[in-house]
Amino acid sequence: MSEQKQKFFIIGSGLCGGFGGIKNYEVIKSSSLENALEYAEIEAKEEYQRYEGCHGLRSIDEIMDEEGIDYDDAEYAYNDEVESWIEYSAEPFSKELENKYKNYHYQNDYKEETKGLN
Repeated sequence: MSEQKQKFFIIGSGLCGGFGGIKNYEVIKSSSLENALEYAEIEAKEEYQRYEGCHGLRSIDEIMDEEGIDYDDAEYAYNDEVESWIEYSAEPFSKELENKYKNYHYQNDYKEETKGLN
């Protein structure tokens, strides 16, 4: 099986509502836009987990306690809540996008490799 060519993407992640939406942007290498989007979703979920227990973002344990339900039902409710709070995106890298996002929390560990890209 041949190795797929890696391309550069700018992914975004964040929390909606009072958190302000996508505010974190990062340049990554990925074999496809679909894979880059999956990575962005993981980053958004990790952002949710950092705020669990604060600002109305509940953990599975909190849902179980507050709603008096078992773990499986709480996990289902938790996943729905996470999905309702997270926002994420993935776009092919371009200098135009880089300029658009560089005033946010922006990270490009591939500056040398992306320097000559449009």
